[in-house]
Amino acid sequence: MLTSPLTRRPRDLLTVLSTLDGPRPVATHSNKRLFESYAAAVQRRAALGQSLQRVSRKEFGYDLNLPPTPLVGASEAAGHEGRTADVLAERLRQFDTAFDEGLRQCPYFARIEYAGPHECVFRYCDATKSYDLQQTIHHIRTHEHHLVQAQERRLTDIGVVLPPKQRRIVRALPQVVYPQLRVVTGLLVLQKEEDGGTVRREHTVGRTLRQTGEAVRKYGSGAARGVAAGAVAAGIVAGVAAMVSAISTAVATAAVVAVADPALVIGDLVISGWIEGIEGQP
Repeated sequence: MLTSPLTRRPRDLLTVLSTLDGPRPVATHSNKRLFESYAAAVQRRAALGQSLQRVSRKEFGYDLNLPPTPLVGASEAAGHEGRTADVLAERLRQFDTAFDEGLRQCPYFARIEYAGPHECVFRYCDATKSYDLQQTIHHIRTHEHHLVQAQERRLTDIGVVLPPKQRRIVRALPQVVYPQLRVVTGLLVLQKEEDGGTVRREHTVGRTLRQTGEAVRKYGSGAARGVAAGAVAAGIVAGVAAMVSAISTAVATAAVVAVADPALVIGDLVISGWIEGIEGQP
């Protein structure tokens, strides 16, 4: 579990998610107040989930699966399953647990682990992109960084400067989580890198070209115009297909270094990392 040098309290993603509840209504007998508070808490979680999905898709071509919206209805409001305030709180707790588990299943978001008061290990992925007519190809690299003299800093702390890539990621997140974002930084003493494989996403033009080619082969050249028109009418969006391939089994390369090494985190969830002056560039 992550221990924050700022708060001196254990803090993980589940704890961060609980901060999205807002103040609990004082009048817990009022269903109106309870459901207003519950709806706001669900919307904040949904905004965070959707933004992480966009980051995952844009950076890695990966479709992140998150749990469905926790719905409640008249039966819960009537108290058939217990006190309404307790039922709503339990629904949020169950959702947060599933949210956390869904992120743990994502191969491109990892967790930071503390080995001591100021020693930690964090893992993250980055990717370079290449393009052809039919797909966007994400070439993934995995990183494992060992830090000493580690400390957490808020984004608003003096001296915290994010590289362009990390600034773009922060802008993709809802502002409600900004107070919970941290930069973990310290002295990098050991780093390991490995080929994380390739993710291929078929983009809009690529899908249309493929469908056109298939139609021509099957029905003749006149079918191409129909495919193109259908693509426009359907409003095809980018990234309609994703595939993870070429997962490497090569032994990771390791290096002993001594440079400043930050990571962008929400609780113990590592969203991105970089080596100062090297990574995180556009």
